[in-house]
Amino acid sequence: MNYKYRLGNYLKAKNNSKNIITLTTFAILPLVMYFVINYKANMIIFIISLTIYLVIEKIIKNITKSEEKILIKDYYIYYSLINVLIIPYNIPLMKLVMISIISYILYKVLNKKTNVSLIVFTFIVLLVFQVNITTACLFVNKVEIGLLIAYLITLIFLYIIDYKINISYFVTIFIYLLINSFVSNDYLDVLSILSPVYVMFTLFIINDNNKINPTKYGRNLIGVLIGLFTIILCEININNYQVIALIVVSLLYYFIEKIIIWQNQLYIKKST
Repeated sequence: MNYKYRLGNYLKAKNNSKNIITLTTFAILPLVMYFVINYKANMIIFIISLTIYLVIEKIIKNITKSEEKILIKDYYIYYSLINVLIIPYNIPLMKLVMISIISYILYKVLNKKTNVSLIVFTFIVLLVFQVNITTACLFVNKVEIGLLIAYLITLIFLYIIDYKINISYFVTIFIYLLINSFVSNDYLDVLSILSPVYVMFTLFIINDNNKINPTKYGRNLIGVLIGLFTIILCEININNYQVIALIVVSLLYYFIEKIIIWQNQLYIKKST
């Protein structure tokens, strides 16, 4: 089974890669539509990102004369929809174009070595360009009934398609917020766990397109590590701490995978 083009946590998925990506793309739609209606999420970002990804992919395939069939329609629609949520709606046009081009080229060049998703590269380039990502829909703090309904629709859909949610990240952050609420006597603080940044990371982002993803152990390890890095960076007042934590752990995927393989081999030797 080739997990390279699988998005999300599909340990027991019965679908092929194309169907998985198509279904995951549909699962994002309720959240995207909520932010388009309520928070000026800019669908121009979707159109420009999708166009750039398809054009660059076509150029690369022509230059390399590659016959590899990458799931163009669904694969890039998925990432372009995610960009609607992570790229600020009021970003200047030229910055949007440059960020889309550079992040995609980095992804194509480095992904086979780092196994880091396009989402992570987009975050990296946004930070390098000094874009204020806290104005993106992902960082909306207000949790309304409409957002909760969008969450519920998405969760029901993910359950139906047998999507394995990485709950370890969510639980790690929740425990931290719960402890903080007891310490500060501000029990409403724990409700910030429902902020889109934590929900979207849990559902769609933190396990996107990495080799560790198919195993339960790997999913839990990645979730806990990103959660712990998030807490540490928050405590030392680092800006964009959720995103920085994601980037740091994602760049360590290669080494984490090697450690897991080494542990497995050691276990096999001991048991034999």
